[in-house]
Amino acid sequence: DFITTSGTYAGKGTKATGAGYIVGKALEAWDPASGKTQVMVFVQNGFYPGPSMTSYIQNGGNASLSNLDVTGTANFGDINMSGVANLNELKVVTATVSGNLEVKGLLKVADIEVNGHIITKGDTPSIAAERNAGKDAVCSVSGNDTSGKITITTGTADWANGAQCTITFKKPYSANPNPVITPAYVLGATTDTSAIKPYVDADTNTMRINFNAADNAPRTYIFNYFNAQ
Repeated sequence: DFITTSGTYAGKGTKATGAGYIVGKALEAWDPASGKTQVMVFVQNGFYPGPSMTSYIQNGGNASLSNLDVTGTANFGDINMSGVANLNELKVVTATVSGNLEVKGLLKVADIEVNGHIITKGDTPSIAAERNAGKDAVCSVSGNDTSGKITITTGTADWANGAQCTITFKKPYSANPNPVITPAYVLGATTDTSAIKPYVDADTNTMRINFNAADNAPRTYIFNYFNAQ
């Protein structure tokens, strides 16, 4: 052990536990229970940089590190972090998340199994009635780009087949999505769509509700939709 001057007892030495100037190095071991008050010291003035962090880590002690660079493999039993972990790449064999998991970027998975509900969130897309829906037709949407409900109230005249309303996604898809629509029952809405034969098509920016046959009177249609790329 390196020896430095005692800050408590004048004229005495003590073991150097941190970086600083030293007066020498002990040539024999010392135990507080031994009753010895002196040890042989090799006198040599110098500077002691402090104990190596490997002595703390290998001996199971606590190590306070401002930086840690590992160029090889590091094996840990448990890791407890109270702050932010910034990782360029993370490979996990098995992960259990007992709290909440928030992913702000792209998440890629091979398969997904949900033991609960799938709840979609996001801003509401915009919607506009097309001329084919008739004079003074109104379209509205509630939900988000992935799922929701579309209400079409056809106009009072000038009906035509084709696009009835167009939904513009809040965030464009990277490829054409595959939307599905289903007539929904709400009091006052028309659930029999056999005459108009509705269908849906989409591109990366928009989704359209179309009628194969024109309506012939003002009616309200409600469709549930689900949209996935």
